[in-house]
Amino acid sequence: LRGDKGQFFTPRELIKAMVRIANPKSGDKIVDPASGTGGFLVESFVHIKKNESKPEKNIGLLGLEKDEDIQRLGGAMLEIATDGCGQISLTNSLDINEISKLSPSPFNADIVLTNPPFGSRIGVKDREILKQYDLGHEWIFDQNNERWIQQESLLVSQDPQILFLELGIKLLKPGGLLGIILPEGMFGNKKSSYVWDFVLKNCEIEVLIDCPRTT
Repeated sequence: LRGDKGQFFTPRELIKAMVRIANPKSGDKIVDPASGTGGFLVESFVHIKKNESKPEKNIGLLGLEKDEDIQRLGGAMLEIATDGCGQISLTNSLDINEISKLSPSPFNADIVLTNPPFGSRIGVKDREILKQYDLGHEWIFDQNNERWIQQESLLVSQDPQILFLELGIKLLKPGGLLGIILPEGMFGNKKSSYVWDFVLKNCEIEVLIDCPRTT
């Protein structure tokens, strides 16, 4: 099922590690905006059942997926594996106007866990999408004040993982937790430093984990 749109199906042990760190509990709303076949959501359900003797029934698991074949497969697997506690909606996750109409809503999530598509070759160029994101705009560095300043002009193209990073933040309720897999280049590339400036203004970074290249 792996396509040509930058999908990377996440190794199960990495999913388990991220879920253990996030430590979801019954009553939490858990969202994956690039859910694929629903690995993070299924593992979150397994984690809750394993760690709570009498988990509440209101476990909210919601995935978003734009590929119809993967959404159908993932939705069926999630329905079976979570006793009907989860669903995957067919939608363009990056279109905030579109996902705002979904029921149940993916917003105000307690936890967002995701492995977004990577790659400059599949950059997002749709201006209607880009204008919905701060990181869809151009940024310039103010040397005098040593800070990045967002511009009104839009980028010609933005890597999808950067938009998914901002989307993950937007989906969270205050105090919520985002766990996201990102390519290593984002952390050392000076051109990406405006991204981390944005993140640090909106969040606290709790932990960074470096994975083997073969992951």
